[in-house]
Amino acid sequence: MIDRRLDYELYRGIREGRRLPALCFVKNNADLRYLEEKYNVVSRFPFIRAVGVELDYKGAIELSSSPYVEYLTCQPKVTTLDDESKESIIDNTYLYDSVVEALGIETKLTGRGVTLCIMDTGVNTHSDLSIPRQRIKEFYDVENHLDYPYDDNGHGTFV
Repeated sequence: MIDRRLDYELYRGIREGRRLPALCFVKNNADLRYLEEKYNVVSRFPFIRAVGVELDYKGAIELSSSPYVEYLTCQPKVTTLDDESKESIIDNTYLYDSVVEALGIETKLTGRGVTLCIMDTGVNTHSDLSIPRQRIKEFYDVENHLDYPYDDNGHGTFV
């Protein structure tokens, strides 16, 4: 029986015998160490409590039934808008290298000084966004005109 924590698209791909890149979300950051010891972790996303792993059928079934795992899903493929032939798994370097080349940057990008604006249903002060420091710089609710962070839908916090 397939656990509900295993994304159907991932299940379908590995059932056909393919080995696929997947994102494995865990219940807490301490569980990331368990996965790194036992599985072939190819990328780390501690900010969202996830790791990228290469999975076959046996590994996916085993992971989806692990008490440490919240959810397993396919790792999406990303393409640039102008050239769909240059597709990349999201943690590969193609898009990064393309941006660096296009901007003529010769140093490694760090993200320092970059602020993002997300317009959605709101945002809760989730620990991923507030520990070790508060990352929500500004908040404004257009409908209710509130200026403190909250999310009455959940979608914005997920995004």
